[in-house]
Amino acid sequence: MKPGNWFQVGAFVAALAMVLLMSSGQADAGHSALSASLSRAAAATARCEPRRWLPPGVTLDVDGFQLSNRYPCDHNPPTAPGNVRVTASSATSVSVAWQASVDDTAVAGYDVFVGNTQVGTTQTTAFAVTNLTCGSSVVIGIDAADLARNRSSQTRLTTATAACAPTGHAPPKTTPTTTTTPTTTTVPARTTTTVPAPTTTHNAVTTTTTATTTTTPVTTTAPVTTTTPPVTTTAPVTTTAPPPTTTTSSPPATIVVQPGGSWDAAYQQAKPGDIISVQGGSYGTQAIGYRSVPGASCAPSAPSACITFRMDGAVTISGSLEIHGSDVHVQGNNRLNVAGYIDTEATPSAHPDHIWVEGTHSSSFGVFNADTVTFENMDIGPATVTSGCAIKEGPGIENKIGFAGGGDNYVPTNITLSGLRIHNQNGDAGRQASGCHFGGLFLVTARNLTISNSTFYGNVVYNVQIQNFGGAPAPTGVTFSGNSFGCPVDWLYNGAGCDGQASIQFDGTYPGITIVNNRFAGGAYGCYVGSCDYSGDTFASNTMLGSDTAAP
Repeated sequence: MKPGNWFQVGAFVAALAMVLLMSSGQADAGHSALSASLSRAAAATARCEPRRWLPPGVTLDVDGFQLSNRYPCDHNPPTAPGNVRVTASSATSVSVAWQASVDDTAVAGYDVFVGNTQVGTTQTTAFAVTNLTCGSSVVIGIDAADLARNRSSQTRLTTATAACAPTGHAPPKTTPTTTTTPTTTTVPARTTTTVPAPTTTHNAVTTTTTATTTTTPVTTTAPVTTTTPPVTTTAPVTTTAPPPTTTTSSPPATIVVQPGGSWDAAYQQAKPGDIISVQGGSYGTQAIGYRSVPGASCAPSAPSACITFRMDGAVTISGSLEIHGSDVHVQGNNRLNVAGYIDTEATPSAHPDHIWVEGTHSSSFGVFNADTVTFENMDIGPATVTSGCAIKEGPGIENKIGFAGGGDNYVPTNITLSGLRIHNQNGDAGRQASGCHFGGLFLVTARNLTISNSTFYGNVVYNVQIQNFGGAPAPTGVTFSGNSFGCPVDWLYNGAGCDGQASIQFDGTYPGITIVNNRFAGGAYGCYVGSCDYSGDTFASNTMLGSDTAAP
């Protein structure tokens, strides 16, 4: 017999012997419950077995949970607690409440965590977390357990304690207490992430957005070590190694971000498979900071490998959304409205990879210094460039695929743009004085880029311009397929009618460009400046229609 089977039989026999003691009258007659001191591993075996052999009316207390023959063997966990919310807070405590979990037998209780540390258990749907540090961010998690100790996934809430008292009015110090149990607690100090802002330079025009610094406060407790004197015994001591333990990954968690909160704070403590529930409301500029995720593989074909920001209400970002981290999925659900741009950006020494953004609206977008990126079903526009090359709708940029200032000069690789609607990228009379370069999409450099099933219309000068500006490597492996192009238009101050230029404009010779199965209202492709050799490119099965500002 395998060792694991012997262990299960041992646990069964131990518990059965105790039951027989009770039934034979050798236990207290007044006892209505039988307590068994079992290891956690033995308890796991006993969770189902007592239902089969416990006498009627006898209850077995295993690891704090009452077991009897009332319930069948249960392997189904409860649902995750819902709608975790703050009901009260102070400088050192946060009270939370939540919607009750549901189970096919019964919910036994809830465990409460701060970060990854359990701080309490309750059978109600409310809990007060105490002994926190003033003015600090705190992540509170709740999970549910049923009578068979099946556990739900964890629902998390990111919140903060109230500000610390002003200098000179700090709470009185307390005298440390001495315990007899050795205790050592060390918590790392706060970390600060500084995110570089994107800089786009073209034709001697520079557009710079302000860098964003995100600081995540972390509670720090000084180490406390208390040592008891050695104990001497005269009797022989036998030491038995505990049974081997099995380490399993924790189930996916749901982390809640409230309006005005930091998306990066939630991302930095999430793991692939977790859901970051972004509640409806208003947010400032969000910069999801760089983080190395080993074995990153987030993609539309592998959603469980992503850290997903899910919009659970109408969400508005008054600034921009920058993605510097990896394994990020922004699930906009057509509820995310970004006044400025959505883009990927690198740090000076590292670039993000495996990014998936869908179902969003923004004035502009960019894919900079990133690997394996999918942007799909996004509405991009309008964006109106004005005096000083500013964007009227928000802190926008010229739509671009290539490099951004401050990045590591990694060529965007394996990029998919699908189902995008890029429209009304234009400029008013204020732009005329500034001479700002603008248009639908400026392709500077990329390796393996596919633009498909997307729509371009109302864009000034060009829908796509291909130019390895600033000495960047020439784009390679670029495919346009199944897209619809309205004609490029004139500037708003000139009436914004078709201006007679080609939709896809080459600024030189770029072999390996494929343009197939597209529809063009106006000129399809052409050479913008200088001479262009298309002999190394592929053009096939495209439909040419009459000139029209609307996409066919």
